[in-house]
Amino acid sequence: MLGYLEKMKKEQEMEKRKDTTKKVAVGLGVGTALGAVAGVLLAPKSGKETREDIANKTKSAVEDGKKLVSEAKDELENKVKSTEQNVQEKVEEVKEEAEELIEDTKKALDEKSKNV
Repeated sequence: MLGYLEKMKKEQEMEKRKDTTKKVAVGLGVGTALGAVAGVLLAPKSGKETREDIANKTKSAVEDGKKLVSEAKDELENKVKSTEQNVQEKVEEVKEEAEELIEDTKKALDEKSKNV
């Protein structure tokens, strides 16, 4: 019973740590975004330069996002192919083992029927 309670306590502590980590990460991301926006808007540039900066940063962010999505897609496709290959290999192994088992069973039955 004590082991179970200790396990539950550790799980709760781990969940608290995860929650705290998530909050810190979100806060850091929001703070960074707000800082970037404030820096662009408060920079001593003309409105035209500021709009160009915003457009360029937006394009850059979109390109980076596309690149990340493409990389994730490629990685996922590679994992799917690898998994398919592993599954096919296992199917072949099981098929061969089943055929051997069937053959061994037939031999054993033949020997039993000869002895009867």
